Amino acid sequence: MNKIVRSYMPLVAAVALLSSCEKTIKVNTPPHTSALVINSSTMTGETISVAVGRSAGVTSYKTSADLNINSATVVLSEDGVPVQALTYDPVSSMYNSALVAKPGKTYSIKASFAGYTDAEATTLAPGTVKIEEMRVTPNARATSNERQDELSITFTDPSAAGDYYMVTIHSLPPQGPDSNNMQYSYSECVYSPDPSIESISSDEIDQNTCHSSEGLFFRDELFNGKRKELKLYVREGFSRAFSVIDNDTLRPTITLYHMSEAYFRYMKTAQASRQNEGNPFAEPVSVYSNIKNGYGIFSVVSSDEKEIK
Repeated sequence: MNKIVRSYMPLVAAVALLSSCEKTIKVNTPPHTSALVINSSTMTGETISVAVGRSAGVTSYKTSADLNINSATVVLSEDGVPVQALTYDPVSSMYNSALVAKPGKTYSIKASFAGYTDAEATTLAPGTVKIEEMRVTPNARATSNERQDELSITFTDPSAAGDYYMVTIHSLPPQGPDSNNMQYSYSECVYSPDPSIESISSDEIDQNTCHSSEGLFFRDELFNGKRKELKLYVREGFSRAFSVIDNDTLRPTITLYHMSEAYFRYMKTAQASRQNEGNPFAEPVSVYSNIKNGYGIFSVVSSDEKEIK
């Protein structure tokens, strides 16, 4: 028994020594003034809805806190003309309108609430950029770890400069006890040699960089006004997967989003922030906002989706 105790003494001493080297560092967080938060991302062809809340500082925020505001005055305008004061729906916790977002229209939102500075934002609804062709080439590429299928989409970029895009790939659910869950989007690694694809951080990327299938970002600087072919690579067999649930055949899908620069920057920084969660060594990411006198995002986005088969 004494031998066991003696054998642990060096370990205990080492732990004590390491513990004595710890130092508590007090971090002075800047003071935070609560402001209105507006969040709204609407697809063209859908009615515009808005969530309104209030911000909280890092030291004052509690997970149980309800930051939603249900009695704000929210006014929606189209092409500079006020159209409707939005009504609050307690079920969805959203302020809803009857206005359908149309491509080419400019929309503005203004939220007011007692004790807060009015928050507002404006966005242009982009037109839909169609996926003209989608091709699948099985076993098109081999890496040291796996064989990969090639997904190729072709579209025509509008003639005006300054178009922003995001591609997402929605995969099928894992089969098993939880396969009844119809939420069949989970992250896959997607690779691309295309120089238009952007990193969501400051890191350099290449054809072997794992991009999240939740969003690959690029803009038209290298192909403005031209027909563009984008090649992506996914794990072997991904493109041939399908599932039948309640007589419905589900296949993986690929979606091309056409968006404003503001929403592009918001989505990139939001994805980077999510990827850094739980990593104490990652540099904090400030999520982009286009809300004047507040936080959040107000945007209208267009999209086109194809099944992968």
